[in-house]
Parts: sequence; C-alpha cells; structure tokens
Amino acid sequence: MLGFGRMRLRVENYGPVELGELTLDKPVTLVYGDSGTGKSMILELMYNLIWASLASHSEQELEEALRDTLTR
Repeated sequence: MLGFGRMRLRVENYGPVELGELTLDKPVTLVYGDSGTGKSMILELMYNLIWASLASHSEQELEEALRDTLTR
C-alpha cells in the first residue's frame, strides 16, 4: 500500500486552475477562495487519488486512476 505521510499535489491547466499546489501534511487543511476558482475540483482530485491508491495497492493502478480523474 502506498503511504501518505506528506502528500503534495501540483496541477497545471486543470479546469479554472492555471497553476496550483496543495500540500497535506497537517491534521486539518483549510482551502478557501473565491467562487469558481477550482477549489472543489482540486479537492475531488485529491480525494480520488487517495481513495484509488488505498484501494488499488499498486502504483500502476494509481496512475490509471489519476488519468481517469483528469480526463473526466
């Protein structure tokens, strides 16, 4: 199983996000900003990546899940 002691997600040209980075290394992470800036999309992507990695137990399946999420 892949571990997530510290997880960093960097995205480029994903929905309304031109460039963004989110680091999860604390018990609570607050994401805030104006409406329509891609907060929910980034959090959904992060959720799907974590879920896929925990369910799949392999890096290949994680990469496939990432591709599927990004092409929706």
